[in-house]
Amino acid sequence: LGLSSGFPHHAIVTAPAAAAAPRIVRCDLPPPALAELAAAADLASCSLFGRLARSTAPFGWTAGRNCLAGLGDDAGFDDGAFAPVLARHGIAGGLCVPVAGPQGERGAVLYLGPRPEEGAVAPGLVGAARTLFAQLLRFEPTLIRPEPPPPPLEARILALIAHGLDHHDIAVETG
Repeated sequence: LGLSSGFPHHAIVTAPAAAAAPRIVRCDLPPPALAELAAAADLASCSLFGRLARSTAPFGWTAGRNCLAGLGDDAGFDDGAFAPVLARHGIAGGLCVPVAGPQGERGAVLYLGPRPEEGAVAPGLVGAARTLFAQLLRFEPTLIRPEPPPPPLEARILALIAHGLDHHDIAVETG
């Protein structure tokens, strides 16, 4: 379906959680292209992953353009480092489809193509991405794991913070 829609490549990535870097789980780009992307910059500096961490809606993207531009939180990303590498491999943009598994696993299917895709969303590709992710989890569930819940004491401290207690009161309360 991706090929028939003009996307010759795809990648499946884990969604970045707090303090976790995105990880490419599956990709049909040639190994030299992946090595070049890894050498260009840290994936966490790509705004596509920043937007993915903040949204569950599919979105089109263009290589070198900040995916968070105009959304009010676009600082700290360096998409320019990836654009020349993607261009050398014929990729100008694509479609990012955030996906989730039944136990909180988060990821995305990226359709990669030769044309910019700003604002594009293709319902057939969105459905195909969700099916692909579900199949991946069914056959290889250890590839993508949800973030473990915090230990009981940490969860209690976070709850006390949420109720407005300061560090002194929390220390007294938790011993």
